Amino acid sequence: MLALLTRGTKRRRVVTTSLFVNCLTHSIAWILNTGGFPIFVAVELAVVAAEAQLYSTVVPAPYPRALVWSIVANGVTIAMSFWI
Repeated sequence: MLALLTRGTKRRRVVTTSLFVNCLTHSIAWILNTGGFPIFVAVELAVVAAEAQLYSTVVPAPYPRALVWSIVANGVTIAMSFWI
């Protein structure tokens, strides 16, 4: 999805960064999601914020754009986890 949202020279960097950021935050989220829905929401919001900051720093990109990338990436991941 992030490849579709980016253009030009940043596309490769965004996709590569997304892979590493998701591997890092996904494992942490799995460890922290020990309770019900409220904990799930809190962890996911923290993950979105952390990933946006990492995208903003590593790519580099403006924080609002990085936040959109993070929301999209996590939205797809959440949707797939309930679908599969």
